[in-house]
Amino acid sequence: MVDPLRYLLPILLLVLLIIPAAAHDPGTLTVSFLDVGQGDAILVQAPNDRAMLVDAGEAWAGPTVSADLTAEGIARLDYLIASHDDDDHIGGISEVLRHVTIGEFVNNGLPADTETAAHLWSLLADQGIPSLAATAGDTIPLDPANITVSVLNPPADRGTDQNEDSVVLRLIFGNQSFLLTGDAGTEAEDRILAVGQPIASTYLKVGHHGSSTSTGTGFVNAVNPTVAIIEAGRFNLFHHPNQAVVKRLQESGATVYTTAESGTVRVTATRTNSRLETTQGPELPITLPGFSLPPTDPDFDGTFEDVDGNQQRDFADVVAYFNQMDWIEANEPVDRFDIDRNGQVDFGDVIRLFTIIDEPIVTPTPTPSPTPTMTQEPDYTLVITGLDLANEWVSVQNTGEAPVDLTGCTLSDAGSTHVYTFPSFTLAAGSTVTIHTGSGQTTGTDLFWGLGSSVWNNDGDTAALKRPSGTVISTLTRP
Repeated sequence: MVDPLRYLLPILLLVLLIIPAAAHDPGTLTVSFLDVGQGDAILVQAPNDRAMLVDAGEAWAGPTVSADLTAEGIARLDYLIASHDDDDHIGGISEVLRHVTIGEFVNNGLPADTETAAHLWSLLADQGIPSLAATAGDTIPLDPANITVSVLNPPADRGTDQNEDSVVLRLIFGNQSFLLTGDAGTEAEDRILAVGQPIASTYLKVGHHGSSTSTGTGFVNAVNPTVAIIEAGRFNLFHHPNQAVVKRLQESGATVYTTAESGTVRVTATRTNSRLETTQGPELPITLPGFSLPPTDPDFDGTFEDVDGNQQRDFADVVAYFNQMDWIEANEPVDRFDIDRNGQVDFGDVIRLFTIIDEPIVTPTPTPSPTPTMTQEPDYTLVITGLDLANEWVSVQNTGEAPVDLTGCTLSDAGSTHVYTFPSFTLAAGSTVTIHTGSGQTTGTDLFWGLGSSVWNNDGDTAALKRPSGTVISTLTRP
């Protein structure tokens, strides 16, 4: 008798080989803090398998972020969020746009005030990607059935400081939560605290790369994180993270990781618990008894030879290590103090530390990020001639004697809560184009925002037409 398994087994093995393993387990929330050097890039994969990217590091990090997306099998980002317009947060987005499609672009609503930002807005317009200026109180419907994504900052009355008006997000999935703070400083933190809403979070993405301008004591106490993640680069010129900030977080009870020391930090959460993995190493060590600041790793080799936390490697570290050897073994991550690489904390580490304290620390010369080349902006002879609040349309006329390319220009309401980015479109001299809030067939005289809800406030609103760089061309107010 012929054994059917003899023929079925090879077929089953072939099927298993050609079906790739899922990079993201549906039903879980995965948040990956990508190692992009001195910058931020956070990939969020929702339980419904939709994806959101918050920032993408500097320009040089774009290929790294794109490769990470490819490795996760992501061909579409439902939301691409720029916390603010600093180059170390949006520089890599241009490269990302070459590899994935984007559902909606979300930013902080401030005008593009750098060449990198203006270049990005132009690319978004070319691809017809809709944009939204996030405001505190908004929610982002990434996976409404499973997670809540709330916007805590910026406020409706935005200022002019990119950092303080960073988009701050709080993600909640069951009893697991994440607070993503961009480069928000203590001013934004105090503003969020004043609102009085709950901000306690399991995981805190520390503001402004661990700078001393962020992560105030009151904010840390209110967030009460179990884990804090700092996105910062090795040998960065700003000496981020600040040691006092690290200590403040650790004394609050948080375990602190940095991408500089731990590489990419990936958290996979269910509704009731979570698992953290790193690509490079464990958490940062805590302050030793008798010292005021936590140890540091001057050469970023993974071991913390600056045992006493005074920002240098010297004989005092040898003495501190020898005196606190038992305490280090009992309280610190062993890998961070295994200087002789034998897998344990012992006298061999003291000897090894003594032999290297005078060795020079070689700091690599940072490579500057390329600046996108921008062409001179044209003369925008444009005027907003009509704003119909009830029927939801705005008309724009070219009053000049030459055609005007509106590609990348934006149309927004008061406070830039809603922002329309013009696709590739040229308005002839003397002609008028009407921008409708709803959907319809684009023509030479009519463009459509494609929204299913109202933009213009019937109690009074202001339409603002701006260049791709963010400077105002024309405004019109209707009471």
